[in-house]
This record gives sequence, C-alpha cells and structure tokens, in this order.
Amino acid sequence: MAATLLVAPKAEARQTFLFNFDKLLFDDDPVRIEGGRFRITTDRTRTTVNGFSGFFIRSLTGTDEGNEVTALLPAGFVDPLLSGLPTDNLFNPSTGYPATENQLSSNGFVYAAGDRLYQLYFGEYEFPLESATQSS
Repeated sequence: MAATLLVAPKAEARQTFLFNFDKLLFDDDPVRIEGGRFRITTDRTRTTVNGFSGFFIRSLTGTDEGNEVTALLPAGFVDPLLSGLPTDNLFNPSTGYPATENQLSSNGFVYAAGDRLYQLYFGEYEFPLESATQSS
C-alpha cells in the first residue's frame, strides 16, 4: 500500500501600499492635473534590476485621471509610444516628504486605465505625500 502526501505550496507573503500622485503637463508653463490613487500589492522580498532595488508589483488597482485601472501589464512590456523601455514592475515604498529614495526605476510599470496605456517611471510623477503599508 502506497501513501501519497500532498502539501499545498506556501503562498508568498504580500504587502500593500497606497500611492497617490499628481501629473504635470508642460506646454509653456507647467500645469498640475489630477493624477491618481493606486493600491499596489507587491512581494515582500526586494528584487534588484539594473541597480534599482524594489518590490515586484503583483497587482494594481485604483484610478488615473478618474478612470479605473483595468490591467497591469507584465514586466518586460515595451511600447515605443510610451518610454520605449522594457518595464521592470518594481516599486520602492520610500516614505517621507520629500521621499528619501526613488520610488520607481527609470523603466517603471505600464497599466491600462480608460482606453489608454500609461507608464509611470522615475521623473514622470510627483512623490506622494505619504505611503501607507498594510500586511496581507
């Protein structure tokens, strides 16, 4: 008689951050427009890609310019109409104002909201006033 023991794989621990941002449009003079509010769920273990250390983003919900986020595109996604750089989907939840470290790499992440794709990466947004951490 043979016995088989099935063990469910341990779910990787996750953490969740609230991330608020505004956008600046540059025509002749900078104009601040409504940005968004995200709930970002990441791994708990840091990953380093091209010298940037952050937590890999597993899911993204929220709004951008009043439109609901409908998808987070996978790491490595490239759109020549955006930055043209492959995304790494890393987030560094630096706290304080101003933030003490970059919260996004120069490649960032791409998401869909409304009928458009957006790419957030270092230098393309205002640092949030606060980041809140919640354990999952």
